[in-house]
Amino acid sequence: MTRAYWTLGLALALAGRGESGPRPGPTAPHGGVLLGLPDDKGFVEVVRRDSPGQPGTGRIVVDFLDPSKNAMNPPPTSATLKLRASKNPKPIDLKPAEAGALETPPLPVQGDLEGELAATVDGKPINLSIAIR
Repeated sequence: MTRAYWTLGLALALAGRGESGPRPGPTAPHGGVLLGLPDDKGFVEVVRRDSPGQPGTGRIVVDFLDPSKNAMNPPPTSATLKLRASKNPKPIDLKPAEAGALETPPLPVQGDLEGELAATVDGKPINLSIAIR
């Protein structure tokens, strides 16, 4: 019986060799937070961009990407973002930005941001929880 436990322990120890530590997630093309879309439709990248000359103010930019992390074609043309712990808990409409991205109007973006992103992708509504640290 002791030999069986020793063999099992050795097998588990050897199986654990190789990769150590957490595996990095997929990289985001614009340096933001990458979230998977339902049904393997691709990704959403959420980026915080500071407004030049306006400390503590910025925009949240959302890029919809296909499974290869290229711009989704066609991209969603509208989305909303509802930030938690916001003075204005109403959904914020995202407007078209460069290269098919959508963005918020300027808003306070200090500290951690958490909320819900809602959009329609391939005719299906999606809701994603986001967190930007």
